Amino acid sequence: MLMKKYLYAFMLMCSMAIVSCRKETAQFESMPDGAINQRVKLMLNLPKSVQPKTYAITENDENRIASIDLFAFKIVDGKELFSYYTKGIILAADGMLGEAAFYADLVKTTDDYRFVILCNAREEVQKAAGSFIEGKPKDDILYSLVKLSCEKWTAATSANFTPFPMWGEGGVVKGVNAQTSSMTFSVLRSLAAIDVVLAQDASNDFRITSMSIFNANNSGQIVPFSTNYDVNHQSVTEVSLPASVQFLPVQDYHLDQPSTELKNEIYLFESKAASDVFTSEATGLVIGGKYKGSTQITYYRVDMVDGSGKPIALLRNHHYTVNIIKVSGAGIADKELAWRNRPVNITVGITQWSEANLPDVNIPEVYELKVGQEIFQDNGGRKRINLDLNTTYSGGWTVTSSTNWIIPAAGSGPAGQAQNFSFNVASNKSGASRTGTLTFKSGMLSKTIKVTQAVPNFADNLPGLDIYVAKTDLPGTPNWYLAANVKDGSTSTLDALKIQLNPARTGSCAQVYGEGWRLPNYDELTRLIPYQYNQRSAVEKALREAGATLFDRQYFYWTGTNYINNSSGAWAHIINANPGGGTLSSTTLKTSVKYRARCVKSIPL
Repeated sequence: MLMKKYLYAFMLMCSMAIVSCRKETAQFESMPDGAINQRVKLMLNLPKSVQPKTYAITENDENRIASIDLFAFKIVDGKELFSYYTKGIILAADGMLGEAAFYADLVKTTDDYRFVILCNAREEVQKAAGSFIEGKPKDDILYSLVKLSCEKWTAATSANFTPFPMWGEGGVVKGVNAQTSSMTFSVLRSLAAIDVVLAQDASNDFRITSMSIFNANNSGQIVPFSTNYDVNHQSVTEVSLPASVQFLPVQDYHLDQPSTELKNEIYLFESKAASDVFTSEATGLVIGGKYKGSTQITYYRVDMVDGSGKPIALLRNHHYTVNIIKVSGAGIADKELAWRNRPVNITVGITQWSEANLPDVNIPEVYELKVGQEIFQDNGGRKRINLDLNTTYSGGWTVTSSTNWIIPAAGSGPAGQAQNFSFNVASNKSGASRTGTLTFKSGMLSKTIKVTQAVPNFADNLPGLDIYVAKTDLPGTPNWYLAANVKDGSTSTLDALKIQLNPARTGSCAQVYGEGWRLPNYDELTRLIPYQYNQRSAVEKALREAGATLFDRQYFYWTGTNYINNSSGAWAHIINANPGGGTLSSTTLKTSVKYRARCVKSIPL
């Protein structure tokens, strides 16, 4: 029943719109009686667009002017009050250059006036003409002008294209007379544009076959509310919606052939930002396409969000490019079902910019930003971490850290494919797990990676040593083969790390602590248990600070270094943990079970 009511209301609104399009009986122009006119040339700065000529709709189309209406508002005690309106006569227009010239007959006056330009809105002006009363406030006049559309915007070809309503207003004019030779206006389109493109990686696996817009608005204010317009930047800051705005039915766009992009076809009235992501009332897209050459079309939901995942509004005179960065699998079989569910198997980034008519505006290029990994779970020790970075933005990239324990090796870099980026993390001595982020920015895109660092279960602060050291010895007194994770009886003289067993032996360094853990080599162990008092004192201080036990002075400790002077390869070096002992180091059979083992791991640097 609710759906029937909605459809009925929608059909009624459209039928009313058809009726209202009939010829009005009211006289169009409203010049004051007895007015003396002054013909004035006026110039328009049109929105800047970058639309390749190979597309059906070009920049000339987007800036096409079918009609111009000029409204005059007299300034009285700081208030801007309606005086009259008149038609403009087009002299020349160049949509590619973003310029147009026209003339209009203005009333000669010594009073202060503000003039407002409306392009391609004559039908709406004619419908509202009966309410244009002299002395009426400007906002009351302009806010009554609403564009209604009962279907998607007509933009199939240049021959089948509906020009966009546009608005602009100039500064205060100190009278109109024979010396008033010209005026210049900058205008904004009343619609937003959306393009969809596949990034290089996505284009390897996916082709677009259709696009559906859910919850597009059926109407829009031709003139934005004054509180939502930034005069200095000539751009809107918030949506301006008619009180009677409703959602259109789903608007479908179909491609003749599967493609890597859909451009210059989707134009929408402004829509407010959704209250949250993935809500049913959001204005968003469902992309239909084929994954990895499949004949089956599946569907993917895309919400309009910024780089942090926050919903964004669709603003007039703004361009939105949905960059499909990656498609990792088939979507959902039905587009309606896809809209009702969260996105699956698709990664997108949305670039947005104002198509301002400022002379020095720069239109962003289409580019991508990728990092090789977005989440790092760290063991808590100091280290260097490497990842792949790829940005195609000509201005390169920058990176910032949210904390002082995550230190980027570089703060910026150039554009390039598969760059190697590295950052250092400091040892976690806080006593608790902690999380920090790195945020990469490239043009208007951003990507944040998260690093979560545990409390380390080892010491990594040993002076002069770039190794993690286990806090305790391996249990018992294992023989060398077991502690080193090497096959019993092996006579190889290679480093033990080159002849590791997999799976690791129970009770070995690799099994107890994980991959990469090993016995220290001869040099490392002599520095872990040095005989010089001051050096040993520094090592023991560092071990205590890390919560580690000291080396047991009653035992020799295994090194991972083979004794290669013995041809059988059955001997290994041991070092005495007792600085007062008569024997500092020695060699012994690997099968001995009289010695201790303390495991270490090289720090990634």
